[in-house]
Amino acid sequence: MKPLIKENLREKLYFYCLLYLALSLPFQFIWFPPTLGIIFLMLTWIFSFDFRQKGKYLSKNLLFKIVFGLFLMSLVGMIYTPSPEEGWKDVTVKISLFFFPIALGSYPPIRKEKLNLLLKTFAFAMGLAVLYLILKAGSKFLDDGDLNHFFYGNFGSLKRVPIHYFALYCNFALFISLDFLFNKTKGSPFAIKLLFGALSLLLISALYLCSIRIQFIAFILVLVLFFIRQFRGKMPNYKIALSLFGSILLISLIAFLIPESKRRITETLDEYSAFRGREELKQMNHRVFLWKYGSQVISENFWLGTGTGEANNALYEYLKNEKAKFWDGTGVYTLSKKKYNYHNAFLQHFASNGILAFLFLVALLLIPLFSKSHEFSMVQSVFLVLVAISFMTESMLERQAGTLFFGLFYSLIVINQRK
Repeated sequence: MKPLIKENLREKLYFYCLLYLALSLPFQFIWFPPTLGIIFLMLTWIFSFDFRQKGKYLSKNLLFKIVFGLFLMSLVGMIYTPSPEEGWKDVTVKISLFFFPIALGSYPPIRKEKLNLLLKTFAFAMGLAVLYLILKAGSKFLDDGDLNHFFYGNFGSLKRVPIHYFALYCNFALFISLDFLFNKTKGSPFAIKLLFGALSLLLISALYLCSIRIQFIAFILVLVLFFIRQFRGKMPNYKIALSLFGSILLISLIAFLIPESKRRITETLDEYSAFRGREELKQMNHRVFLWKYGSQVISENFWLGTGTGEANNALYEYLKNEKAKFWDGTGVYTLSKKKYNYHNAFLQHFASNGILAFLFLVALLLIPLFSKSHEFSMVQSVFLVLVAISFMTESMLERQAGTLFFGLFYSLIVINQRK
């Protein structure tokens, strides 16, 4: 069948759709929805036809098969779930794990210059999103004089991008900016380097304002990776170690000087003391209980899971009898008040769809590290490490902000960028 959209036009339409997604993802405003980019990308894919050639590309792409397998497990879980309504909501949220891999895995790799432009667009869009939130917080501060508008949940006021996800976006955009600053602006005018330097500082500032502890830990760990990959062989190891130590020390000192980030560090130390049994009155983090009871749900549903959409109900059966009290910064709460997810993507998938879904998720992150058929760039390394760390404390693929981010960039810089 003759395609309605020829290859040259298809490439241009694809690029413009991806450019739109890179611009809209940080904001996800109702009048600027990423969904619009997905729809046009899907229509372009369908009307370019040539499904046999697309099938050949996909059949040779192991990582596509694994992502598709993970999505397929959600569909299979609908057969035996006792909560079909919740299950379909879960499948709908995960649709990005179905469409992006197909759309970007069924064509040759996007050229480097276009890929770099897409990554730069996302990084600068994140910079604009940070400025938007700072201005919004500043406006509220002028009204009531409350500095808390600039920090944590009060700062992240984008309705469809919760603060934990916004901090993840900032982290990824930051290392994109640093990669361009150190590696991709050689020979460029000083103004361009200055622009990327300013963007990097803005995004680091946003991490302090967000005050999301796991993203700060991720930032430091990825910074170590970045230093090693960037400077190994270019300077003596002891200089790398000293530079890295100095950078981490400076970052930590700044964190202690900012009231909100200092409070979050203090909370972490209190939680650790409570976890070790040294302090009973300051248990603030409920994740330990979610993980403990989540592991029990998994042990009871090891092979197939509870079924798609049922895992949180199964977890609640344990939580509803838990009497432990927690502090959220404004008041005391208990875990019986509402249904929680597992706050861990690995446990969430294990509980929902069993051992195979868990193995698929682990494979998505590990196989690119050893595959010879895929490019392994700095940006790809950063992305995989950031996502792996984020998966440990958030059920990231249960929220649209998580599936859009993961589905788009995993497909764009991992699945599509094969040799």
